Amino acid sequence: MSHFPAALARCFAAVVCAAAALLLGGCFSSLKHDPTHYYVLSEVSNIPVLNSDGTPRPDPPKRPKTPLHVNVVLPVYLDRTELVLRPSENRLDMRETELWLEPPAKACARVFARDLAARLGTEQTSTGLSGAPPRDGLLVSLDVSRFDGTPRRGVILRARWRVTLVQNGTTLSTGEREVIVSAANIQKPSAGSAAEPDSPGTGENAVHANYVRAMSEALGQFSHIVAEEVSRVTKE
Repeated sequence: MSHFPAALARCFAAVVCAAAALLLGGCFSSLKHDPTHYYVLSEVSNIPVLNSDGTPRPDPPKRPKTPLHVNVVLPVYLDRTELVLRPSENRLDMRETELWLEPPAKACARVFARDLAARLGTEQTSTGLSGAPPRDGLLVSLDVSRFDGTPRRGVILRARWRVTLVQNGTTLSTGEREVIVSAANIQKPSAGSAAEPDSPGTGENAVHANYVRAMSEALGQFSHIVAEEVSRVTKE
């Protein structure tokens, strides 16, 4: 009796097992060494804004009964999934493994609206991406011309704001400012930020995480500036 069929079956089984092992090993290796990291912006309205002499600026008067509808427009170069850095004035770098978990425009509108509402004590707040504006109250528009930087140099947020009445479109306040969060604040968690126990404490990953924290802080500082204007032009 020939043993060839049995030997062939054993050989085939060995090949299948080896292929399966390679396939599983490749999958586990891919999962283990995946270099991609995801980031979100966060509310930092608890961080005080400082004057040029280092003293904290007073909180603006609260406006709890003034409905706010917030709209944020970003430049096209920021409308992407990758984290954008600016190593020089005319050069942009896209970090292909450092990604936003939500569209940047939506993230900025969400965080700016929450920061603004927290500083003003506002009870009713909506964004341009969450539905129709309220029938009354204020429309706060933020037109961002620059929001970038590098972990070594810092984050720059440059934007123009406009505060208008929803009912008739009357402009109450408009202006343009630039907020800079220095590299010193990027190298460590921003003041008042919660620690991230699952994130690495050193290395490139921590650098990008702290850079995103600085972006959140820049939005928080800008919200303070706009909150002062809203308080100035409204009364309750």
